[in-house]
Amino acid sequence: MPFIAIDPNDGRPRIPTGVKDFEEVECPICGGVMRVREGDLTARHFYHPPGSGESCETPLHLHMKSIALGKLKEAYPDSTVNIEIRAKDVPRRADVYVEFEQPQSPFGRGIAVEVQHLNDQKDITGTTADYLIDGSSVMWLFEENYVGSRPEYEDVDLPSPVPVWPFAVPRGNTSSEDSKDRLGITEADLLDVLPNHVDGQISLTGFSGVARESEESQIGELPEWSRKKEIDLNLSITTSGVRDVYKYWIKGWTKNGLEKHRKRIQAQWETAKLGERRTYIGKRFSEGDADTFEFSVGLHPSGGGKFHIRLFSGGEKHEIESLIREGVVEDLSELLAHISYEIECVRRTASDCWSGIDRVDGELCDFSYSTVRRQNGSVIVDIQEPIGGYAVRPEPVELKLEFCDQHLPKFHDLCREMMLWRDISNSPRTSE
Repeated sequence: MPFIAIDPNDGRPRIPTGVKDFEEVECPICGGVMRVREGDLTARHFYHPPGSGESCETPLHLHMKSIALGKLKEAYPDSTVNIEIRAKDVPRRADVYVEFEQPQSPFGRGIAVEVQHLNDQKDITGTTADYLIDGSSVMWLFEENYVGSRPEYEDVDLPSPVPVWPFAVPRGNTSSEDSKDRLGITEADLLDVLPNHVDGQISLTGFSGVARESEESQIGELPEWSRKKEIDLNLSITTSGVRDVYKYWIKGWTKNGLEKHRKRIQAQWETAKLGERRTYIGKRFSEGDADTFEFSVGLHPSGGGKFHIRLFSGGEKHEIESLIREGVVEDLSELLAHISYEIECVRRTASDCWSGIDRVDGELCDFSYSTVRRQNGSVIVDIQEPIGGYAVRPEPVELKLEFCDQHLPKFHDLCREMMLWRDISNSPRTSE
């Protein structure tokens, strides 16, 4: 931002605070018309008004922008790339702007590219904040990014843009003493799995219990800016709404592992379809001296089935069952998320901080259950058969299942296999 101009009448230097709004002065570099402006987060400074046609750009800056323009068109072929485009709701003009036809995650509606050479004095933090607020990601190109000898640069290595969406997420200090309770979730883990993001912008204010900052507290504060490719969100188990964040992260992690099971489940479905018979998807959980238990789902290609839970304890087998309901995959994923979060809490905090609290209730098909942490690092799931179950019993049977960290990979696989079975059964090709 220029802070020196020339008085057109007597040639004396002028500073922004001594120039009235709409008063015209001369640029000391190109001799063009300049005026003053300022903003809430920007000091009063000179600028070339739009449409004046003047430019103080050096040949080096123009050359660097030209190289960036060509490289950006190659990197983002489905976008419109132009020079000197003004941000939508921000009084800034990007050196080069990559505009998407529709907003894309995680870059928002476009990428504002700023080209800096050694003589530039642009406010990097303030400029980046303005673009992010506008809904545009930011890419800074410095001379260190260019290939060749100055000033005859030949190419440019494009860095990763600073994406829009992480800046709505509260972050902490990884070097702080309480970093041991951080969940280690990064922006890449959460992308596309949270339900309340818009154009890649995530806000924890969609969750209950999240304190909203007053407008006064936000004045003068700028988002943290970093050129790191991956920013640790530093979400803690004490962060408001983090249970919901962790739940959707777990569900996203589960979906990312579908492909390794697809061929086997496809073959299992086709075999059952050919024989017009029921087949089973299930997992048995056992670890150390704890009781062994089993989830077994009887499925038919035409739909329907039963969910069996068996507990093997003291030489005896105890079993409860329920009819399969339409939301069984979602119910199973929800139970996995609850168990995973509780185990994470046990791992991350001292036992005197959580013992006897955070009981969570839920439903799986017609079963009802509750989860409670244990000091040994496991989670107890009390699961009860539906009233009026299939066995003739005066009272519904309740099973106590003890889950530990070692059980989670199998539970993830069970959810993945059930997701694939549902997707295969519902696909138009297999339903014919």
